[in-house]
Amino acid sequence: MHSSASQTYVKQLQQRASLLSQVQSVLKRNLVIENEYNYVANAITARLSEEEVSLLQNQAGVRFVHKVQLKALHTDTGPAFIKAPAAWHGTSGTLMGSMGEGMIVGVLDTGINPHAPSFADIGADGYDHTNPLGEGNYLADCIEYEQYCNDKLIGIWFLGKSSQ
Repeated sequence: MHSSASQTYVKQLQQRASLLSQVQSVLKRNLVIENEYNYVANAITARLSEEEVSLLQNQAGVRFVHKVQLKALHTDTGPAFIKAPAAWHGTSGTLMGSMGEGMIVGVLDTGINPHAPSFADIGADGYDHTNPLGEGNYLADCIEYEQYCNDKLIGIWFLGKSSQ
C-alpha cells in the first residue's frame, strides 16, 4: 500500500469521481457511497434497487455489479463437517495423527479475536502447540505485536491499525 507504484495507482483512481457523476446522472439521484476500495479492487459499495442494477450493468465504465447480501456466519459445525477431529487424532484412515504440527494455514476472515480459546497456545485438551518457524518467530503483524501471537497463531494482519 505504501509503495510508490501503489500510491500512483491510487491517484489514478481519482478518475472514479467522473464515473460516479455519470452514474448519478443515469440513476437520477445522489449515490451514497458506503465503501471505497483502492488496493485489492477498484470498487465502491452502494445500495441500489434491482432496477438501478440493471441500468448500471450496461453503463460504459462499469465493469461489474455484484449483489452482496448480509449473511450470518456459521462455524459451529465446521470442524466436524471437514472431519477435523479424525485428522487431529489420526482416526481418518488416511491421515496420521499429527495434531496439525508443521502445518501453516492461512485464513482470510472477517476478523478474529486473537485472545479466543481457539487460538490458545495450549488448547483446552492440554495440547501444547509448536510453532513450525521456531519459538518466537512470527509472520506479518505478529512481528510488531507479539502480544497477539503464540505458537499456534503465528501470523496476523491488521487491516487498519485501529484494530488493536
